[in-house]
Amino acid sequence: MQIFQLFFLLLAKLPALRSIGYLIVWVALCMASCNFPDKGALPLTNTKNITNQVIDSLLQLSDKQYRNTEGVKQPLDNYLKQAIEIAKINNHQRQLANIYNQVAKRYRNISEYSLAISFHRQSLSIANQSHDDELNAKTLHEMAVTFRRIDDNAQALKLYMQALEWAESANDTLLIHSALNGIGNVYISYNNYTDAIEYFKRSLNYLGTHPRNLLGEAINTNNIGEAYLYLHNTDSALYYLQHSYNINVLIGSNLGQAICNNSLGMVYMELKQYTQALEHYQKSLDINQQIGDLIYVADNHRNLGNVYMQLAQYPLAEDHLKKALEIGKNIGSKWQILEANKILSELYSYTFKTQLALEHMRESLAYKDSMTKEVSRQNAEAMDVLFKAEKQEREIIILKQDAELKALQLSRQRYLFLGIATVLLALAMFVLFAYRQRKLKNMLSEMSLEQKLLRAQLNPHFVFNSLSAVQNFILNNDKKAASEYLVNFSRLMRNILMGSGSDFILLENELQILDDYLKLQQLRFQNKFDYYFELSNGLDPQTCQVPPMLVQPFIENAIEHGVRGIERQGVIFVRFTKQNEFLVIEVEDNGKGLQEQTAEKQPKNHVSMATKITKQRMQNLQNLTKKPCYFEIIDKPIQNNSPGVLIKIQIPYQEE
Repeated sequence: MQIFQLFFLLLAKLPALRSIGYLIVWVALCMASCNFPDKGALPLTNTKNITNQVIDSLLQLSDKQYRNTEGVKQPLDNYLKQAIEIAKINNHQRQLANIYNQVAKRYRNISEYSLAISFHRQSLSIANQSHDDELNAKTLHEMAVTFRRIDDNAQALKLYMQALEWAESANDTLLIHSALNGIGNVYISYNNYTDAIEYFKRSLNYLGTHPRNLLGEAINTNNIGEAYLYLHNTDSALYYLQHSYNINVLIGSNLGQAICNNSLGMVYMELKQYTQALEHYQKSLDINQQIGDLIYVADNHRNLGNVYMQLAQYPLAEDHLKKALEIGKNIGSKWQILEANKILSELYSYTFKTQLALEHMRESLAYKDSMTKEVSRQNAEAMDVLFKAEKQEREIIILKQDAELKALQLSRQRYLFLGIATVLLALAMFVLFAYRQRKLKNMLSEMSLEQKLLRAQLNPHFVFNSLSAVQNFILNNDKKAASEYLVNFSRLMRNILMGSGSDFILLENELQILDDYLKLQQLRFQNKFDYYFELSNGLDPQTCQVPPMLVQPFIENAIEHGVRGIERQGVIFVRFTKQNEFLVIEVEDNGKGLQEQTAEKQPKNHVSMATKITKQRMQNLQNLTKKPCYFEIIDKPIQNNSPGVLIKIQIPYQEE
């Protein structure tokens, strides 16, 4: 890198050698990108990286020369011209855009705003063509700063908003921070300090903590403090300005400390605590004199003069104000001359020097008129550049639209046939899909109807068995038991009928039905057995759904064929367990095993409808849900040498 800098520095000193110098550079670049068969590839970076190094060297030399130049500075020097030429030849668009932005900022700093906007527009054009979100945000932000300098706050606000949108698209927190801070400054110009504070604080949130951006934090907190000062909220102003000052001390920023001291002086002026204001203004002056920034030195002298005038120390006030006026004239700052003359006029009015007061007031008004005309001229030039650029963009857009329209007309006939064929194919597919959907809907309706029919068969089966129990009570002349049984039975039937029209009911309702049913059976068999319900963790009976009356037939079998004829106390367990996407239901008893039940004689006219109907229901449920459903009957004496039968049912888990 240093070799390139020395080389271009020599070219800058010897313009006659510049053309030969370019030739030498490009020969070096070509050699760097070639392979030599006898020695292998040279261990050099590729051409693109070397070109970037060349451009970076030129930019660094330009910055060094620009900083060291006293008096009138040249924004577009030979180094930048060379960098632009190399970037264009090698199609380094991003580098070219960055150079244009740098030139624009230099023109802005010498108040050549129309030229600054012109170069920003060139950079923005490259950003749009390359679809570079970050470059768009950066360029729009710099353009907004330029428009804010010429007090075109409406255009500045529009550009800041666009910059914010591009920065958010690029997810660049630093550019988001800068755009929000810029918007806050525009609101300061509008005297809308409340909204300005809101944007400054939003900007502060984007600075991050890892790593902490201390310089950005110092600038933001100073802006917030000054905004609170304009709102006459001196407590908040002091808090944020002191915070900003502490950060500037921490990072060793003398300029930041000077700015904060000046702002703190303004707060104490607002509080009419002139001694503290004098102290901070003097600290700011001492630092700025060391730095050598005359515009800030003039500010400090003017502020000190104003404080001394409030303290009625008129000779000291006059001395500082004359120094501010002198510096303003030396550096050509019309604003400094205007403000210094205005306060001097006020001072001479206090000291009854009417002639001097009148002279300085006239000079102040003259500079105010001059500044107004200058701002108007700059605004006009900036608007003219903006208008021409927008007009050129519109012409380009129109030409592009015309070309696209012609291309569209040429291809329209070719795509017309393809479009018609596509529509016909889509129509055919739609008809086929509608036919299949209708067929599937009919199939599902048939399955649902079959489910209801099966339940309709099951309910009479259950009613028949229940009425048989009532008959037994009546035959045994047990009127009280028969009456209690009928009351409970009617409640149970009401609950069953309420769910009979649905394919699924809540597990909570199913458990209530089973509980009522088992209580009836306990009454019938004089508490011959006990029963228990078990639900797994995570299973909510208020949301889980099950087919109605699915478990009841197996519970009935467990009572009638299992625990009814045993001498010991019978026990029936009903378990509901969620396993992944399935619900597993178990009915277990400690009664007779299957072999023992088979060995016993069944009544001559008895037909076990429950198992047959349940199998059909499970098959229909599987067809309806497209998920496996099954149940199995396990003979416990054979399986694990324990009494009873275990029924396992698996169905898809379903919620309301």
